[in-house]
Amino acid sequence: MMKVKATRTEDSTEVSNPIKSVLGSRGLSPLELAIICGISDPVVYQVLHGSYPRIPKRILVALRGLGCDASALEKDYEEYRTYLRERLLVAQKKGGAT
Repeated sequence: MMKVKATRTEDSTEVSNPIKSVLGSRGLSPLELAIICGISDPVVYQVLHGSYPRIPKRILVALRGLGCDASALEKDYEEYRTYLRERLLVAQKKGGAT
């Protein structure tokens, strides 16, 4: 099973989207993932931007079929969403945009 972690950038303050990491490591575009999953590409783009609270089941099933660890992806996506939420709250407290 291919494990992909929600990775932090070099400055260790930013968490990246694990689905974006999978696409990069597999050389897949968001449209290609959508086709593999049998869903529309806006769903994939929304997941890539953290709009969905959880990774849709069709994406998890497809990525599991490609050898990814779906449980780890779910955990890492939750970490990514928590990071986004915290970043937005900090920005709002400072009175500015992200």
